[in-house]
Order: sequence, then structure tokens, then C-alpha cells
Amino acid sequence: MDTEIKQKWVEALRSGKYKQHHGSLFNQSRTAHCCLGVLRDVTGSSECWNEFLRESVGEHKRTLIRMNDEQDKSFAEIADYIEQNL
Repeated sequence: MDTEIKQKWVEALRSGKYKQHHGSLFNQSRTAHCCLGVLRDVTGSSECWNEFLRESVGEHKRTLIRMNDEQDKSFAEIADYIEQNL
């Protein structure tokens, strides 16, 4: 896992900069994001985002989506999961 991207992602989730969104990467005006939408913003390109998802998030992707969309976990709780499991 690219530890620099992971750290930036965790920091962004905890920063308070992002409003949480459910059901898609971000809302139409990009004023709210899901946890993977924050990752997309942090990576800066869809190519880098896709590579990071495939190689680093992998099997955790569904869990992260569930945490964000179904379990209504906060970004801080999701950041804790990322630090402990990815």
C-alpha cells in the first residue's frame, strides 16, 4: 500500500473539510463525498484512484462502502478502520 496516499486519505477524512455523502462518490455539486470520493479527491486522478482501489483497498472496498452508506459510520470511524486494516 502506498503509505503516503493512505496517510493523506486518513488526514482528509479527519480534517472536517469534507461533508459526508451516501450512495455515490460525491453529490452533483461535489460539496459532499463518500469515503471513497474523498480518496478520489486525494489521489487527484481517476487513473491513480483506480490503481489504489485495486491494489490497496481491494477486499476492503465493500466494507468501506457499507460503513459509509449502510452503517452510517463517521469519517473518523472509517479513518480508524483504514489505519487498522489497510
